[in-house]
Amino acid sequence: MLRIELRNTLDQRALSQICALIEAARKIEGHAPVGEHKASHLAVGVRDWVGILAYDDDQLVGYAHTRWNPRTTSAPPRPRMAVEVVVHPDWYGKDVDRHLLNETRAVLGRAGGGLFHLWVHWVEDPSATLGARMGFRIQRELAYMARGFARRPPPPGRLEGVVIRPYREGVDDEAFLDVNNAAFPDHPENGAWTPEMFAQRRSLEWFDPA
Repeated sequence: MLRIELRNTLDQRALSQICALIEAARKIEGHAPVGEHKASHLAVGVRDWVGILAYDDDQLVGYAHTRWNPRTTSAPPRPRMAVEVVVHPDWYGKDVDRHLLNETRAVLGRAGGGLFHLWVHWVEDPSATLGARMGFRIQRELAYMARGFARRPPPPGRLEGVVIRPYREGVDDEAFLDVNNAAFPDHPENGAWTPEMFAQRRSLEWFDPA
């Protein structure tokens, strides 16, 4: 019997269950079922968060990760919720993802409504996804692209008056946030960053100021 829980706080037990669920799905699917931004959100201690968890007895079999961005520049402001769903491989095809999405939409509705962004990874046929069957439309498609080089490309020419150097903490923070927030004014994940959010990202192990 599937049991759905809504949580606003994330204790260590739930975090461990979520990480184990993500890893189980990754092993089967061959890629992470949530994006780097959502993984970072878990790693730094989530805020502006509602976790939708699906249990079979005490086993976590599904999880919907939400990321709120109430600070939009549209008129009138419309809160945005970015969502990714993970289902345990043993529960594929059992409508766990549909239950999670319905619960997540209900959360947004009770908060007064807004824009719901659903991320779906490694899609071959968008029309065959659950999102398409539930009425979601494609807003954006991201492609991973690569190419090889037979030899090292020539260095780019210098731009007059432009200095290229590594990031300097405490010196470049305000300018970085100005540029980032101007580039992503209504982005549900990268927009409306605060100094605290930027500090959280710098605390992750992959960050290198050089």
